[in-house]
Amino acid sequence: GKDHSSYIKMCNRLGVLYSKTGRPDDAEKYYAEALQLYEKKYGKEHKDYAKTCLNLAYSCINLAKYNEALSYLEKSIAVYEKNIISYPLYYARCLSAYGSVYRSLSNYKKAEKYFKDSQKIIVNHLGIDHHENLDISNYLALLYSDMGNYAEAEKLYKENIQKADSIFGINHVDVASYSNNLATVYKLQAKYKEAESLFLRSVEIYESVYGKINPSYAKAVVNLASLYLSLGNYEKSEEYNREGKSIFKALYGEEHPNYMTTCNNLGALLSGINKHDEAMKEYTEALSICEKIYGKEHNSYALFAANLGKSYQRLKDYEKAEELFTEAKNISEKLNGKFHINYAGKCQALASLYRKTGKNLKALKLYGEAKSIYEYNFGTDHTDYFTCLNKIAEVQ
Repeated sequence: GKDHSSYIKMCNRLGVLYSKTGRPDDAEKYYAEALQLYEKKYGKEHKDYAKTCLNLAYSCINLAKYNEALSYLEKSIAVYEKNIISYPLYYARCLSAYGSVYRSLSNYKKAEKYFKDSQKIIVNHLGIDHHENLDISNYLALLYSDMGNYAEAEKLYKENIQKADSIFGINHVDVASYSNNLATVYKLQAKYKEAESLFLRSVEIYESVYGKINPSYAKAVVNLASLYLSLGNYEKSEEYNREGKSIFKALYGEEHPNYMTTCNNLGALLSGINKHDEAMKEYTEALSICEKIYGKEHNSYALFAANLGKSYQRLKDYEKAEELFTEAKNISEKLNGKFHINYAGKCQALASLYRKTGKNLKALKLYGEAKSIYEYNFGTDHTDYFTCLNKIAEVQ
Protein backbone atom coordinates (compact mmCIF):
# COMPACT_ATOMS: atom_id res chain seq x y z
CA GLY A 1 0.00 0.00 0.00
CA LYS A 2 0.97 3.66 -0.19
CA ASP A 3 1.85 3.86 3.50
CA HIS A 4 4.71 1.40 3.07
CA SER A 5 8.19 2.90 3.29
CA SER A 6 9.18 1.32 -0.06
CA TYR A 7 6.38 3.18 -1.86
CA ILE A 8 7.35 6.48 -0.24
CA LYS A 9 11.02 5.98 -1.15
CA MET A 10 9.99 5.26 -4.74
CA CYS A 11 8.09 8.56 -4.87
CA ASN A 12 11.23 10.35 -3.71
CA ARG A 13 13.39 8.51 -6.23
CA LEU A 14 11.03 9.47 -9.03
CA GLY A 15 11.25 13.06 -7.80
CA VAL A 16 15.05 12.91 -7.95
CA LEU A 17 14.93 11.34 -11.43
CA TYR A 18 12.59 13.98 -12.85
CA SER A 19 14.60 16.74 -11.19
CA LYS A 20 17.83 15.53 -12.77
CA THR A 21 16.24 15.16 -16.20
CA GLY A 22 14.87 18.70 -16.24
CA ARG A 23 11.24 18.02 -15.34
CA PRO A 24 10.75 19.94 -12.08
CA ASP A 25 6.95 19.99 -12.41
CA ASP A 26 6.85 16.18 -12.34
CA ALA A 27 9.47 16.12 -9.59
CA GLU A 28 7.31 18.45 -7.51
CA LYS A 29 4.32 16.13 -7.88
CA TYR A 30 6.16 13.06 -6.58
CA TYR A 31 7.97 14.94 -3.81
CA ALA A 32 4.63 16.37 -2.65
CA GLU A 33 3.12 12.89 -2.48
CA ALA A 34 6.13 11.61 -0.53
CA LEU A 35 5.91 14.56 1.85
CA GLN A 36 2.25 13.92 2.59
CA LEU A 37 2.97 10.25 3.32
CA TYR A 38 6.02 11.00 5.48
CA GLU A 39 4.01 13.48 7.52
CA LYS A 40 1.27 10.89 8.05
CA LYS A 41 3.77 8.14 8.93
CA TYR A 42 6.38 10.02 11.00
CA GLY A 43 5.15 13.55 11.66
CA LYS A 44 6.89 16.86 10.86
CA GLU A 45 9.97 16.36 13.04
CA HIS A 46 11.41 13.41 11.11
CA LYS A 47 14.57 13.64 8.99
CA ASP A 48 12.86 12.18 5.91
CA TYR A 49 10.11 14.78 6.15
CA ALA A 50 12.74 17.53 6.36
CA LYS A 51 14.74 16.10 3.44
CA THR A 52 11.65 15.93 1.25
CA CYS A 53 10.77 19.54 2.13
CA LEU A 54 14.26 20.51 0.95
CA ASN A 55 13.79 18.58 -2.30
CA LEU A 56 10.45 20.31 -2.83
CA ALA A 57 12.07 23.68 -2.20
CA TYR A 58 14.61 23.03 -4.98
CA SER A 59 11.81 22.01 -7.37
CA CYS A 60 9.93 25.20 -6.54
CA ILE A 61 13.09 27.27 -7.17
CA ASN A 62 13.41 25.67 -10.62
CA LEU A 63 9.74 26.48 -11.26
CA ALA A 64 10.18 30.09 -10.01
CA LYS A 65 7.73 29.46 -7.14
CA TYR A 66 9.83 31.34 -4.64
CA ASN A 67 7.28 31.89 -1.88
CA GLU A 68 6.48 28.18 -1.87
CA ALA A 69 10.20 27.40 -1.83
CA LEU A 70 10.68 29.59 1.24
CA SER A 71 7.76 27.87 2.96
CA TYR A 72 9.28 24.42 2.42
CA LEU A 73 12.71 25.65 3.50
CA GLU A 74 11.29 26.95 6.78
CA LYS A 75 9.85 23.50 7.52
CA SER A 76 13.06 21.75 6.56
CA ILE A 77 15.53 23.96 8.40
CA ALA A 78 13.38 23.87 11.55
CA VAL A 79 14.12 20.14 11.81
CA TYR A 80 17.82 20.40 10.98
CA GLU A 81 18.44 23.31 13.38
CA LYS A 82 17.30 21.11 16.24
CA ASN A 83 19.59 18.29 15.07
CA ILE A 84 22.50 20.26 13.60
CA ILE A 85 25.15 17.99 15.13
CA SER A 86 23.61 14.95 13.42
CA TYR A 87 22.72 16.65 10.11
CA PRO A 88 25.15 19.56 9.51
CA LEU A 89 25.32 19.02 5.74
CA TYR A 90 21.55 19.09 5.29
CA TYR A 91 21.47 22.27 7.35
CA ALA A 92 24.13 23.72 5.03
CA ARG A 93 22.09 22.68 1.98
CA CYS A 94 19.08 24.52 3.37
CA LEU A 95 21.20 27.64 3.75
CA SER A 96 22.40 27.28 0.17
CA ALA A 97 18.82 26.90 -1.08
CA TYR A 98 17.88 30.09 0.79
CA GLY A 99 20.77 31.79 -1.01
CA SER A 100 19.43 30.63 -4.38
CA VAL A 101 15.96 31.99 -3.62
CA TYR A 102 17.24 35.39 -2.52
CA ARG A 103 19.60 35.64 -5.51
CA SER A 104 16.62 35.01 -7.80
CA LEU A 105 14.75 37.75 -5.97
CA SER A 106 17.72 40.15 -6.40
CA ASN A 107 18.29 40.33 -2.63
CA TYR A 108 22.04 40.02 -3.04
CA LYS A 109 23.16 40.75 0.53
CA LYS A 110 20.96 38.02 1.96
CA ALA A 111 21.98 35.60 -0.78
CA GLU A 112 25.70 36.17 -0.15
CA LYS A 113 25.30 35.64 3.60
CA TYR A 114 23.43 32.36 3.16
CA PHE A 115 25.92 31.05 0.58
CA LYS A 116 28.93 31.93 2.74
CA ASP A 117 27.38 30.44 5.89
CA SER A 118 26.66 27.26 3.96
CA GLN A 119 30.18 27.15 2.54
CA LYS A 120 31.78 27.34 5.99
CA ILE A 121 29.92 24.21 7.07
CA ILE A 122 30.63 22.35 3.81
CA VAL A 123 34.37 23.07 3.91
CA ASN A 124 34.57 22.20 7.60
CA HIS A 125 32.96 18.77 7.10
CA LEU A 126 33.91 17.80 3.53
CA GLY A 127 37.01 19.80 2.63
CA ILE A 128 37.74 22.56 0.14
CA ASP A 129 37.98 20.27 -2.92
CA HIS A 130 34.66 18.49 -2.41
CA HIS A 131 32.08 18.89 -5.18
CA GLU A 132 29.57 20.47 -2.80
CA ASN A 133 32.06 23.25 -2.08
CA LEU A 134 32.55 23.68 -5.83
CA ASP A 135 28.77 24.07 -6.12
CA ILE A 136 28.72 26.79 -3.45
CA SER A 137 31.64 28.58 -5.13
CA ASN A 138 29.69 28.45 -8.38
CA TYR A 139 26.60 29.95 -6.72
CA LEU A 140 28.75 32.72 -5.24
CA ALA A 141 30.32 33.40 -8.64
CA LEU A 142 26.87 33.64 -10.24
CA LEU A 143 25.87 36.06 -7.50
CA TYR A 144 28.99 38.20 -7.97
CA SER A 145 28.34 38.30 -11.70
CA ASP A 146 24.79 39.52 -11.02
CA MET A 147 26.28 42.20 -8.76
CA GLY A 148 28.74 43.31 -11.45
CA ASN A 149 31.79 42.03 -9.54
CA TYR A 150 33.25 40.26 -12.58
CA ALA A 151 36.80 39.96 -11.28
CA GLU A 152 35.68 37.90 -8.27
CA ALA A 153 33.29 35.83 -10.40
CA GLU A 154 36.04 35.08 -12.95
CA LYS A 155 38.45 34.05 -10.20
CA LEU A 156 35.97 31.58 -8.67
CA TYR A 157 34.99 30.06 -12.03
CA LYS A 158 38.61 29.48 -13.05
CA GLU A 159 39.34 27.80 -9.72
CA ASN A 160 36.27 25.59 -10.15
CA ILE A 161 37.16 24.57 -13.71
CA GLN A 162 40.67 23.58 -12.61
CA LYS A 163 39.38 21.55 -9.64
CA ALA A 164 36.55 19.88 -11.60
CA ASP A 165 38.93 18.92 -14.41
CA SER A 166 41.31 17.40 -11.88
CA ILE A 167 38.58 15.51 -9.98
CA PHE A 168 36.11 14.46 -12.72
CA GLY A 169 37.91 14.85 -16.05
CA ILE A 170 37.68 17.42 -18.85
CA ASN A 171 34.40 16.08 -20.33
CA HIS A 172 32.37 16.18 -17.11
CA VAL A 173 29.16 18.23 -16.95
CA ASP A 174 30.54 20.26 -14.03
CA VAL A 175 33.39 21.44 -16.27
CA ALA A 176 30.75 22.37 -18.86
CA SER A 177 28.71 24.25 -16.25
CA TYR A 178 31.62 26.30 -14.90
CA SER A 179 32.95 26.94 -18.42
CA ASN A 180 29.51 28.15 -19.53
CA ASN A 181 29.31 30.52 -16.58
CA LEU A 182 32.83 31.85 -17.12
CA ALA A 183 31.96 32.42 -20.79
CA THR A 184 29.00 34.53 -19.67
CA VAL A 185 31.32 36.69 -17.56
CA TYR A 186 33.68 37.11 -20.52
CA LYS A 187 30.75 38.11 -22.75
CA LEU A 188 29.63 40.73 -20.24
CA GLN A 189 33.14 42.20 -20.46
CA ALA A 190 33.15 42.09 -24.30
CA LYS A 191 35.79 39.30 -24.36
CA TYR A 192 33.94 37.57 -27.18
CA LYS A 193 36.62 35.24 -28.51
CA GLU A 194 37.23 33.70 -25.09
CA ALA A 195 33.47 33.46 -24.51
CA GLU A 196 32.73 31.69 -27.82
CA SER A 197 35.33 28.98 -27.21
CA LEU A 198 33.93 28.17 -23.76
CA PHE A 199 30.27 28.29 -24.86
CA LEU A 200 30.89 25.89 -27.76
CA ARG A 201 32.73 23.48 -25.49
CA SER A 202 29.87 23.54 -22.97
CA VAL A 203 27.27 22.81 -25.65
CA GLU A 204 29.36 19.90 -26.92
CA ILE A 205 29.71 18.33 -23.45
CA TYR A 206 26.03 18.73 -22.54
CA GLU A 207 24.83 17.22 -25.80
CA SER A 208 27.17 14.23 -25.48
CA VAL A 209 26.09 13.55 -21.87
CA TYR A 210 22.37 14.50 -21.82
CA GLY A 211 21.15 14.87 -25.38
CA LYS A 212 19.33 18.01 -26.54
CA ILE A 213 16.06 17.90 -24.57
CA ASN A 214 17.70 18.99 -21.36
CA PRO A 215 17.74 22.33 -19.48
CA SER A 216 21.53 22.51 -19.23
CA TYR A 217 21.92 22.02 -22.99
CA ALA A 218 19.16 24.55 -23.67
CA LYS A 219 20.73 27.17 -21.39
CA ALA A 220 24.11 26.75 -23.07
CA VAL A 221 22.50 27.08 -26.52
CA VAL A 222 20.66 30.26 -25.50
CA ASN A 223 23.88 31.72 -24.08
CA LEU A 224 25.64 30.96 -27.36
CA ALA A 225 22.78 32.65 -29.23
CA SER A 226 23.21 35.74 -27.06
CA LEU A 227 26.92 35.85 -27.87
CA TYR A 228 26.26 35.66 -31.61
CA LEU A 229 23.76 38.47 -31.26
CA SER A 230 26.48 40.61 -29.67
CA LEU A 231 28.75 39.72 -32.59
CA GLY A 232 26.08 40.60 -35.17
CA ASN A 233 25.72 37.04 -36.43
CA TYR A 234 21.92 37.17 -36.58
CA GLU A 235 21.40 33.93 -38.49
CA LYS A 236 23.20 31.80 -35.89
CA SER A 237 21.66 33.77 -33.06
CA GLU A 238 18.11 33.16 -34.31
CA GLU A 239 18.80 29.46 -34.91
CA TYR A 240 20.09 28.86 -31.38
CA ASN A 241 17.49 31.11 -29.73
CA ARG A 242 14.58 29.32 -31.35
CA GLU A 243 16.07 25.93 -30.45
CA GLY A 244 16.43 26.97 -26.82
CA LYS A 245 12.95 28.51 -26.65
CA SER A 246 11.39 25.34 -28.04
CA ILE A 247 13.21 23.16 -25.49
CA PHE A 248 12.27 25.38 -22.54
CA LYS A 249 8.61 25.42 -23.58
CA ALA A 250 8.60 21.63 -23.81
CA LEU A 251 10.24 21.30 -20.39
CA TYR A 252 8.53 24.03 -18.35
CA GLY A 253 5.71 25.71 -20.25
CA GLU A 254 5.60 29.46 -20.92
CA GLU A 255 5.51 30.96 -17.40
CA HIS A 256 9.11 30.17 -16.52
CA PRO A 257 12.27 32.33 -16.28
CA ASN A 258 14.16 30.39 -18.96
CA TYR A 259 11.33 30.64 -21.50
CA MET A 260 10.93 34.29 -20.54
CA THR A 261 14.62 34.99 -21.19
CA THR A 262 14.51 33.43 -24.65
CA CYS A 263 11.55 35.68 -25.51
CA ASN A 264 13.67 38.69 -24.56
CA ASN A 265 16.65 37.38 -26.51
CA LEU A 266 14.54 36.84 -29.61
CA GLY A 267 13.20 40.36 -29.20
CA ALA A 268 16.75 41.71 -29.22
CA LEU A 269 17.58 39.67 -32.31
CA LEU A 270 14.46 40.77 -34.23
CA SER A 271 15.10 44.37 -33.24
CA GLY A 272 18.65 44.07 -34.57
CA ILE A 273 17.35 43.12 -38.02
CA ASN A 274 14.70 45.89 -37.94
CA LYS A 275 11.67 43.66 -37.36
CA HIS A 276 10.40 45.96 -34.63
CA ASP A 277 6.77 44.82 -34.53
CA GLU A 278 7.88 41.21 -34.02
CA ALA A 279 10.45 42.34 -31.46
CA MET A 280 7.79 44.21 -29.48
CA LYS A 281 5.68 41.04 -29.34
CA GLU A 282 8.58 39.07 -27.84
CA TYR A 283 9.55 41.86 -25.40
CA THR A 284 5.94 42.31 -24.28
CA GLU A 285 5.60 38.58 -23.64
CA ALA A 286 8.83 38.55 -21.63
CA LEU A 287 7.74 41.58 -19.58
CA SER A 288 4.33 40.06 -18.86
CA ILE A 289 5.80 36.74 -17.73
CA CYS A 290 8.37 38.54 -15.59
CA GLU A 291 5.71 40.55 -13.77
CA LYS A 292 3.75 37.36 -13.04
CA ILE A 293 6.80 35.53 -11.69
CA TYR A 294 8.76 38.25 -9.89
CA GLY A 295 6.67 41.41 -9.79
CA LYS A 296 8.00 44.73 -11.08
CA GLU A 297 10.85 45.29 -8.61
CA HIS A 298 13.29 42.90 -10.25
CA ASN A 299 16.34 43.40 -12.47
CA SER A 300 14.87 41.26 -15.24
CA TYR A 301 11.73 43.39 -15.30
CA ALA A 302 13.88 46.53 -15.57
CA LEU A 303 15.86 44.97 -18.43
CA PHE A 304 12.77 43.91 -20.37
CA ALA A 305 11.07 47.28 -19.80
CA ALA A 306 14.13 49.07 -21.19
CA ASN A 307 14.24 46.75 -24.20
CA LEU A 308 10.56 47.33 -24.91
CA GLY A 309 11.22 51.06 -24.55
CA LYS A 310 13.85 50.84 -27.29
CA SER A 311 11.31 49.27 -29.62
CA TYR A 312 8.83 52.07 -28.92
CA GLN A 313 11.62 54.59 -29.56
CA ARG A 314 12.42 53.04 -32.93
CA LEU A 315 8.72 53.23 -33.82
CA LYS A 316 8.75 56.92 -32.72
CA ASP A 317 6.35 56.49 -29.82
CA TYR A 318 8.61 58.63 -27.63
CA GLU A 319 6.13 59.15 -24.80
CA LYS A 320 5.75 55.39 -24.20
CA ALA A 321 9.50 54.91 -24.57
CA GLU A 322 10.26 57.55 -21.93
CA GLU A 323 7.75 55.97 -19.55
CA LEU A 324 9.41 52.55 -19.87
CA PHE A 325 13.01 53.86 -19.71
CA THR A 326 12.23 55.91 -16.60
CA GLU A 327 10.56 52.94 -14.91
CA ALA A 328 13.55 50.72 -15.73
CA LYS A 329 16.03 53.31 -14.44
CA ASN A 330 14.15 53.78 -11.16
CA ILE A 331 13.89 50.03 -10.54
CA SER A 332 17.60 49.54 -11.26
CA GLU A 333 18.58 52.37 -8.92
CA LYS A 334 16.44 50.94 -6.12
CA LEU A 335 17.76 47.39 -6.51
CA ASN A 336 21.41 48.01 -7.37
CA GLY A 337 22.36 51.53 -6.33
CA LYS A 338 23.87 54.30 -8.46
CA PHE A 339 27.32 52.69 -8.97
CA HIS A 340 26.11 49.50 -10.65
CA ILE A 341 26.58 48.93 -14.38
CA ASN A 342 22.92 47.90 -14.76
CA TYR A 343 21.92 51.36 -13.59
CA ALA A 344 24.47 52.90 -15.99
CA GLY A 345 22.86 51.07 -18.90
CA LYS A 346 19.43 52.41 -17.97
CA CYS A 347 20.87 55.95 -17.80
CA GLN A 348 22.30 55.53 -21.30
CA ALA A 349 18.99 54.32 -22.70
CA LEU A 350 17.07 57.31 -21.34
CA ALA A 351 19.87 59.68 -22.42
CA SER A 352 19.61 58.33 -25.96
CA LEU A 353 15.90 59.10 -26.00
CA TYR A 354 16.43 62.61 -24.63
CA ARG A 355 19.05 63.26 -27.30
CA LYS A 356 16.68 61.99 -29.98
CA THR A 357 13.93 64.33 -28.78
CA GLY A 358 16.18 67.37 -28.42
CA LYS A 359 16.42 67.37 -24.61
CA ASN A 360 20.19 67.74 -24.72
CA LEU A 361 20.81 69.00 -21.17
CA LYS A 362 19.00 65.97 -19.73
CA ALA A 363 20.92 63.70 -22.11
CA LEU A 364 24.30 65.19 -21.10
CA LYS A 365 23.55 64.72 -17.41
CA LEU A 366 22.68 61.04 -17.86
CA TYR A 367 25.59 60.26 -20.20
CA GLY A 368 27.91 61.90 -17.64
CA GLU A 369 26.43 59.79 -14.85
CA ALA A 370 26.85 56.59 -16.88
CA LYS A 371 30.46 57.52 -17.79
CA SER A 372 31.34 57.96 -14.10
CA ILE A 373 29.85 54.57 -13.25
CA TYR A 374 31.84 52.80 -15.98
CA GLU A 375 35.02 54.53 -14.85
CA TYR A 376 34.33 53.46 -11.26
CA ASN A 377 33.81 49.80 -12.24
CA PHE A 378 36.17 49.31 -15.19
CA GLY A 379 38.55 52.28 -15.37
CA THR A 380 38.95 54.54 -18.40
CA ASP A 381 40.15 51.83 -20.83
CA HIS A 382 36.77 50.20 -21.47
CA THR A 383 34.34 50.19 -24.40
CA ASP A 384 31.37 51.50 -22.45
CA TYR A 385 33.42 54.36 -20.99
CA PHE A 386 34.54 55.44 -24.48
CA THR A 387 30.99 55.13 -25.80
CA CYS A 388 29.77 57.61 -23.19
CA LEU A 389 32.63 60.01 -23.96
CA ASN A 390 31.73 59.93 -27.64
CA LYS A 391 28.03 60.49 -26.91
CA ILE A 392 28.82 63.47 -24.71
CA ALA A 393 31.01 64.96 -27.47
CA GLU A 394 28.25 64.44 -30.04
CA VAL A 395 25.60 66.14 -27.87
CA GLN A 396 27.88 69.08 -27.03
